[in-house]
Amino acid sequence: MNAYVKALTTMLAPDYIDHACLAELSDVLDAEMLQGLISKFIQDTEIALSTLDQHASSGTAMAEILHKIAGSAAALGAVRFRKELIAAENALREGQRTQANQFIGELRSIWYETKSQLEAVN
Repeated sequence: MNAYVKALTTMLAPDYIDHACLAELSDVLDAEMLQGLISKFIQDTEIALSTLDQHASSGTAMAEILHKIAGSAAALGAVRFRKELIAAENALREGQRTQANQFIGELRSIWYETKSQLEAVN
């Protein structure tokens, strides 16, 4: 494992980022590739979250956006963010719009902390 990533992952809050996942990625990707992957995830997530408001009338479209982000979050070990994404997606698919909106509201603050921690790796 890259010594820099190993040292950095020990500083990250475990409830936001899965240290083992980042360590595994750093074992198979060089630092530049890992940074690129994190940057791409951050950029794509920012865009996807901004489009949620545009799809507010369609629970299905919103659920699809959340599902896509959750898959990427899993790949990078963004565990708390992923958990909230899945909760919001499931609420939308079950027609529980009020509950989904609560999850989405919480999702944004969790995203800011997750993003901050991922940028520390980047």
